This record gives sequence, structure tokens and C-alpha cells, in this order.
Amino acid sequence: LHMISSSSPPSTTLAATNQTCHLKFHKADQTLLTSSGILDGKWYQKNIITKDESFSGYAYATATASGSIDVYHLQHKFQQNTKNNYKDHGDGTIGKCEEDTEGDNRMEQLERKQSSSNNKTQYLLKHIASSLFSDTGCASNDNEDNGLALSLAWDESHANNYSEEQQRTTRIVSSYSKGTLAVHEIDLSLSSTDTPPENIKIKETHRWNAHTLFGCAAEVWTVCFASNQQYSTYSNTLISGGDDCTMKLWDLRTCSDCNGSIMINRPIHSIGQEEYNAGVTAVAYHPSSEHLFCCGSYDESVRLWDMRKLSSKEPLNRIDVGGGVWRVKWHPKDKGRILVGAMHGGCCVVDIPCLSHWHNNNGSDVDGEDSDSGSYDMRITGEFVEHESMAYGADWVFLDGQYEAAASCSFYDRQAYIWSTI
Repeated sequence: LHMISSSSPPSTTLAATNQTCHLKFHKADQTLLTSSGILDGKWYQKNIITKDESFSGYAYATATASGSIDVYHLQHKFQQNTKNNYKDHGDGTIGKCEEDTEGDNRMEQLERKQSSSNNKTQYLLKHIASSLFSDTGCASNDNEDNGLALSLAWDESHANNYSEEQQRTTRIVSSYSKGTLAVHEIDLSLSSTDTPPENIKIKETHRWNAHTLFGCAAEVWTVCFASNQQYSTYSNTLISGGDDCTMKLWDLRTCSDCNGSIMINRPIHSIGQEEYNAGVTAVAYHPSSEHLFCCGSYDESVRLWDMRKLSSKEPLNRIDVGGGVWRVKWHPKDKGRILVGAMHGGCCVVDIPCLSHWHNNNGSDVDGEDSDSGSYDMRITGEFVEHESMAYGADWVFLDGQYEAAASCSFYDRQAYIWSTI
């Protein structure tokens, strides 16, 4: 767990460009040892608050090589010490006081090795739930049978589109190396006595075979919900991409649930080799548009799609980014920019000017319904090629009006960088 900070105090009088050069990684606040490799991780963009509002924090979920979905809770050290009777042992670890550890499993004592210069951590990730130990109604929940969990996505539509009580339950969709997709219900209904919140539950509600190649299961590299915090129009629709060179859309109401219901398990849209020349590897729904999403592929292209125009099997536009696409991330504020991790091609920023224009002039609603078909121009406005091996991970580092940068990482050379996108 790294914190990113500026070596100079944030200032509203300095341009974001000037502030970016001061951004740097702290030494690791926390090194969390896991039982298997982590292949994807996503934050839930909504603060978890207990019913009596006495405790809050953010949730982070990971997809692992063992096939499990694990959920963590981001806690400030002050919360650990005051509410859990945790203490700093002074040797770079955090653990329960002696009177609280008797009889506890040693793996659950939360001893965490840190490398901060003063052995003082500000934030900790607490493991709170795993699909390995979840209650499920599915006939088989053997994670080894499912293969590797390759990707996951939270259902962000629950964050603002439902009642306060409904917001305490959300969903995660996950994809697997043996061709399946699964949906998990996540119960975030915490009481103040659950600190750390031990009672978060993961329940698998759906699982079905989604992608095949030559009659065999194909890796499902990516999946997401077709919704965001502002729109839930397609909240029961999932978008997946696989090694079979196909992007598929699914209506969850027609996919196999864990109650033994016999469903169609047939995609409502399937766009394959008539458009894609290689595996479909990354998908991200637009954070404020009702209808738009982008998709990346091993064929080195990023495509922009409109939910209303999928029958044509033609994207609104596409752009070559010089390498197989592994990550696509929409900018948190400028709704016309996409950060791309393009493997051997490094990283780049793709700009779609019309989306930025519509957002700046019409507020948060980005649809572009009044646009003609040729207006979705896509251009590369920034590149980072310092990685000496394939760039797999990329995300924005952004503080409105003060900082803007990208953080990216590569595999074989084990490097992480912060670089300017302005």
C-alpha cells in the first residue's frame, strides 16, 4: 500500500502542471502478504459507513490466481488503535494487543511489515472477506475448477441510484481463465460493533460459461457492469471480452443463477472477428455517460462504443495505440480522456475532444446524442515509454485543480512510475 504525496504543499495558485513534478511515491505504508498472485484490483468508489455512522472507510477488491475474490477495508491507523486495541510494536509491524490475541489464528492478527522511514503507517488494508469462505447456493464453488480469477468490477450504480439501505448491498462481477463469468452479492451492512468489519459477506449468485475457442474454454480477460454512479439504465447488463476475439454483452436476467434455474446463457450482443483481430482484453464503462464505453484489444486498438448502436457492430471510432491494450481508465473529471496501458507500446493518453466539450458545456451528462457520426475524433495526446518491459497497470493520480498525473507499472522489470499527462 503506497501513498502518493507532493514534496511541496498543494497550492491553488500553481498550475496542475507545476504540481505534478512534485508528486512521488511514499515508501510502502504496508506490505500485505497474500496466498496467491493478484491479477486485478478495484476500489469501490463509495465510502462504507456503519449504520450509526461511527465508522467509515473504503473497500478494495482483488481477483487472485487461486480463483478467489477478496475484499479489503482501508482503515486509518487511528481507527485501528482506538477501536480495535491495536498497537505499533515498534519493529515495523502492527498487531493486536496481547490480551486480544489469545486463541486467534495467527494469520488474523494483522501483523503487517512496513517500510516507512519512521515505522509509522497512516493507512492499512484489512482483509475482511473472501469468496473462498462465502455462502453460496451454486452447485459448485470449487475455485480450482474455475481457474484463475482474471478481472473484476464493482457495480457502481448502487452508490447513488438506490436508497440508503439498498446502497449497503452491491455486486462484483468477475471473469475466469476457464471461460466463466460470475456475479457476487456483497453485503456492506456494517454495525458499529464490526470494527474491523468482520461480517461483510460475499455470496455468489450467478455463474455461467461465457467464452469458448475451438470448442474449449477461452480466457475471459475482462468484464464490467454497463452502468455508473449516475445511470442504472443497463444495470443488469454485463460487458465481457475474451481470448476468442469476441466482445459480448449479457442480460443477467437470462444467465444461470445459483438457484438451479435453467437459463439461456446466450449473449444479447456478440461482436467478434468482424471487428476484433485478437483477444478482447480491457473494458470500461464511461463514468458519466448513460450509453458509452470503451474497449481495448490485443490488436493494439482502443474502440469507443455506444450501447444504442451495437446492432451495427461498428464502433463510434477506434485508434491504434502501438501495443496490445491491457488497461483502459477514464479520467475522473475530464470525461473525454482515457489512460491506456499498452503493454510493449508503453502507456498513452487518448483524447476524445467532443466528450470533453459536451461535459464542460452540459455538466455531467455525456451522451453526444446530437453528434453526427464523424465527430468522435480520437487522438493520442501523451505517451510514456520509459518502461523497459510490458506496461500492464495504469491509473490516474488526480486531485481536482491541484494535481494530475498517471501512475503505471510494468511486469518483468518490476517498475512503477508517476508521469505527467498534461
